[in-house]
Amino acid sequence: MTLLNDLCITSSASSNVINTTLKKFWSLESMGINDSTTKRNLQDALEQYQDSSIQFCDGRYVAKLPWKDDHLDLPSNLDIAL
Repeated sequence: MTLLNDLCITSSASSNVINTTLKKFWSLESMGINDSTTKRNLQDALEQYQDSSIQFCDGRYVAKLPWKDDHLDLPSNLDIAL
């Protein structure tokens, strides 16, 4: 009877290890695909852009271009152009 109990305990323990490993694998595999915080940040940015940068004037819509506030300045290419 002891052998049967040992097999059941070993089987249960290895099953838990396999389940834990599979959970880790799928959480890493789906990383970035189901990232709800990124979607929410994008949604917030879109709502802010719509509220502050799009207006209806004289029968048509006027929209500002969506510039990044924290962008790096581009270097001059004057030497390459000449």
